[in-house]
Amino acid sequence: MNYNLYFNVFYHSLRIACIGNQKTYQRLYQHYISYPPTSDLIAVSKADKVYLHQLTEALKTTQNYALWRPKCYNLALVTIHFLLNKKVPHQLYIGFRTVSSQIEGHAWVKVGGIYVCGERSDIFTYQQLKV
Repeated sequence: MNYNLYFNVFYHSLRIACIGNQKTYQRLYQHYISYPPTSDLIAVSKADKVYLHQLTEALKTTQNYALWRPKCYNLALVTIHFLLNKKVPHQLYIGFRTVSSQIEGHAWVKVGGIYVCGERSDIFTYQQLKV
């Protein structure tokens, strides 16, 4: 178990959720748009799969035990931060749907067809934004 990864995910999630400012979002966005969109067909190495599993578990732990309720977009930004550091090609998805005349949004990150964060059973009901 990689406790350092758990601590870092918890720390960055808190930083983005509570004290994150416009510069934090701008810096992550600038890093993100410098990477071309990836396909679900990209091959993921065995080492990357192990790291993705550890990262997913750390995100779930943060989501379950944090004193605040991390939202999907904040968790997606934290995920992108760690994937950029490891230089793992990834894709951020943002989608919206209408439920009883209210618009709901959701964000998730995939690496080669693997959901790293934001996986839901009803994810196909969201209309993805075209970026």
